[in-house]
Amino acid sequence: MGQDDNISPSSKEKGLGKRVLLSLLIVIFLLIIAVAYLAYSAGYFGTVSGEKGIWKEVYEKRNTECENITGECVQEVRKWQNETMMTLEEKEEWEQKYWEANGTAESLISQNSKLSLQLNQTLLDKNQFKALYDNQTKETQSAKDENIRLIDNLTNALNERDQWYSNYNLCQQNFTSLSSAYNQKLQELASLTESRDEWKALYNDMKDSRDDWESQYLNTKSLYDNLTADFEELVEAHNKLSNDYTALSNQNSYLRSQNTALSSDLNRLWTDYSNLNSTYFIIKNLYDELNQTCRNYTEEYTALNSSYWQLMADYFGLNLSYADLHQTHISLLNDYNSLMSEYSDLQTDYADLQEEYDSLIEDYEWLEQFWSTYYQWFRLRSGNYEDVRNIITQNDPDISSKSSEILGTSADGDLDWADTDTLHTWVANNIEYSYDTAIVNPFSWNEEFDYYQSPNRTLEVKHGDCEDKTNLLLSLFLAEEDVLWAFGAQIVFENGDGHAAVFIRVENDKMFIYDPTITTEEWYGTIKGWKSSGDAPEQDCIAEYSNRWGSPVERIIAVYNDEIYQTFDTLQEFYDWF
Repeated sequence: MGQDDNISPSSKEKGLGKRVLLSLLIVIFLLIIAVAYLAYSAGYFGTVSGEKGIWKEVYEKRNTECENITGECVQEVRKWQNETMMTLEEKEEWEQKYWEANGTAESLISQNSKLSLQLNQTLLDKNQFKALYDNQTKETQSAKDENIRLIDNLTNALNERDQWYSNYNLCQQNFTSLSSAYNQKLQELASLTESRDEWKALYNDMKDSRDDWESQYLNTKSLYDNLTADFEELVEAHNKLSNDYTALSNQNSYLRSQNTALSSDLNRLWTDYSNLNSTYFIIKNLYDELNQTCRNYTEEYTALNSSYWQLMADYFGLNLSYADLHQTHISLLNDYNSLMSEYSDLQTDYADLQEEYDSLIEDYEWLEQFWSTYYQWFRLRSGNYEDVRNIITQNDPDISSKSSEILGTSADGDLDWADTDTLHTWVANNIEYSYDTAIVNPFSWNEEFDYYQSPNRTLEVKHGDCEDKTNLLLSLFLAEEDVLWAFGAQIVFENGDGHAAVFIRVENDKMFIYDPTITTEEWYGTIKGWKSSGDAPEQDCIAEYSNRWGSPVERIIAVYNDEIYQTFDTLQEFYDWF
């Protein structure tokens, strides 16, 4: 056995333990200083809260801009609505005044015509009726003066109508400007909503990052618990080996004492040497085996002791990592509490925004309903869509009763040529021609269309332009008998004129045209309305109509009744279809 065998294991363990512990303390101290310096250099202690403050400030600024823009849009729309309603009421009022004055003037003109006829009759016998002639002349002069006065009134009414029309155009321009501003505000609102969603996505990313850090902390803590359990098992195994080593050391001491006793008695027992020699070798071999076993245990103990201190170093390193993670956990917990507070504030802001959003949705639904109503009204009144079929109202009680009143005893539910001539003559003579106000295309503000008023309205006010008289005549036709061979037609002539008339489809590829708008001046008076000289093939009938108008028909845009709406790109396409 060497000199080192005299040093006790406890002394070697204590010296090694002191050196390892001192080294670990120095390493831990240096690591703490390095981590603190890196965290301070990276600005970790102030970055998160600063960025959250910036995000909140930007969010509140965007939210304020959104509220201001929304309020301005709602105010502009309501202002435009009030101005539009006032303009429509003024239009109806001035239009009613105009037609009252126009009716009075027409009545006086009619009286003047009657007086002129009486004057012509008195001229047949000048000598016999001279006294009556003088009296009639005075009355005629008085009627002329009254007629001049009424014409002046009519001129004033026309000037007032022109002034109203100018005001209407100004309101229309204001409406166009307000609509453009409203659309721009809607775009800005959409942009702000998109920006708010981006900030919200950044907040969600931070929340996900915090969840990842918490998951990593839990995994590290689980690994630390496992290493602690392994360390305790190794300590227990080390204690067991230490006990076994003590027992073997005691046994070794005992064997040494026996060997000393046997050596002292060697001379005394020399005579018994031969007898005990075999026993001696057996014991010596056993001693060598035990001695070798002891050395093996000593080497194993040294290896276990080295592993023990390595585990202790790992333990202190894990303990340091735990302290860092614990500090990070506290910091993350503080950030979490701060984020929860901000989340509560965001929930409050969200509730306010939701309330404003609901208000905006109500305004949007009102605008959408208003737009839908206006768009349906436009499709019906512009005559450029298939909704024009709904303008033919033969089932309207006023239309049905008027058709029966005009036809009298001929109203038997069977529409024949005599009935169509009678109804055409009535419309031509009783519905005066008047220019209507154009309506603006909501999809293109620089495009205007004729206003298609309902047949009932035309019947009520006793005036309308070509399409109004055409729609009334077609409705009166269908009120007598609901047929499919009578159509309203939209016509364009080569000179650029647009017009409307009623087309009748006749058997054997023939047609007939009724036009209640055209007037013809003859030597004996004015003839109101025009119709074909007879049914003829389509090309011949259209040619006759072109001669009467004074310009060839360029195209039939569309034909329609209450069930059919058909458009055409060329005149030949119309011939092929009709």
